[in-house]
Amino acid sequence: MSVALFEFAGTKYKIEISPMMAYKDLPDRFNINLLKMFADAQSNESAMQDIIMDDNNMLHLMFYFLEKNGTKLTFEDMLNAMENLTILDEFRDAFWAAIINFSPPLKKGIIRETWEQIKKEMKNPESIKNLFQESQKNLSDV
Repeated sequence: MSVALFEFAGTKYKIEISPMMAYKDLPDRFNINLLKMFADAQSNESAMQDIIMDDNNMLHLMFYFLEKNGTKLTFEDMLNAMENLTILDEFRDAFWAAIINFSPPLKKGIIRETWEQIKKEMKNPESIKNLFQESQKNLSDV
């Protein structure tokens, strides 16, 4: 099992990804299909957009892992405890580390490299604009 940690409200929580979670829960509940990531362009792009751009999905995913760790918080309690959405970047890093750890050895390098490239591009306003334009183009092609 793949384990990473993230901190919320002063407490560290584990992100553990099991094969069953990757097969069932993540695709069904969060539209993140780790087992198809990098298998084809559409699956890869869908997973990337949901992890990188969809803050609402990330809030629900973060709460899913809080619940897996036995939190007594409700979703609303979690939102009220947040000062801003900065925690989502920290959660995304931890979730991506769990994805890397979960992945087979031959994919670890490309997944790690992809995440590093995405983080660099997110700091460049032109890259973000291109990401949005590309995602809009892809949506209109459907």
